Amino acid sequence: MTNEERTGRPEPEAQESEIKQWEKLWGACASEDGFVVAVDPAGLKSFCRMGRERATEQPGASTGQAIDIGVYQSACSPGANVMAASYRVNMLGFCELMGLLPGCKRDGDYTDAVFQVAATFPMKLMEVGVTYDGPPFDVEEFMKRVERARPE
Repeated sequence: MTNEERTGRPEPEAQESEIKQWEKLWGACASEDGFVVAVDPAGLKSFCRMGRERATEQPGASTGQAIDIGVYQSACSPGANVMAASYRVNMLGFCELMGLLPGCKRDGDYTDAVFQVAATFPMKLMEVGVTYDGPPFDVEEFMKRVERARPE
């Protein structure tokens, strides 16, 4: 009987392999200093909209079914880093779930100011195996920039 069969956890070698695959996948969206590369605000908005539409059209998509990242390439401009857009949208969702983005949505969509700031705001790529107390960026400064980016 293997360790996985006894404990329900993968063998250490399998875990290491999975971590390396995860780091390779997400590492493509970060620069050498560990910050997620900037994306186009319009592409970020389109990416987010496409995700909402897919969840509405395909209810199973919200129950853990994977969606090929290539599907989202059409939402972004040619040559865009789709993984970076995905990471940034996921960080918005994470912060929203934690109640950290008050007033950042209108009629169910993030405001244009949120997309404008989220597209370029410095965000560190979260590392596998590291426990975080909150998002990998300064949410307070993020909110200040969103406030300044709002039209008057």
